[in-house]
Amino acid sequence: MGDPRKARKQYEGPKHPWEATRINEERIISKKYGLKNKKEIWKMQSILKGFKRQAKALIARRDQQAEKEQTLLMKRLHRLGLLGKDAKIESVLGLNLDNVMKLRLQTAVYNKGVAKTITQSRQLIVHGHIKVDGKKQKRKASP
Repeated sequence: MGDPRKARKQYEGPKHPWEATRINEERIISKKYGLKNKKEIWKMQSILKGFKRQAKALIARRDQQAEKEQTLLMKRLHRLGLLGKDAKIESVLGLNLDNVMKLRLQTAVYNKGVAKTITQSRQLIVHGHIKVDGKKQKRKASP
């Protein structure tokens, strides 16, 4: 265990720092979703990788514990809004970064029409004008 005051990194950065195709893709995603920096993309990619890694391991296993874990994973993804109620475990492998980015509060505020632009929705959240269940949102990027 580590020191509880020192948070662990929640993402894994790119393998190579100067890939032109990756940089251009990240720039497009950043503009589309109004992100502050590339770290937010990497966090969402890490979350998605975790779901896919877990699904691949569960597909390979065929025991009773694996079935329990499959149902828990599918319930979690349904609760997050990534998959439907009766989706199969193989559909987890078809998820992409856009599916995860649409779950963010910033995107939801923009899609509801509360803010005129995606960056304005970010500003409203940061300034505390948007509340969920009567609570001001903390700076958290993971779903």
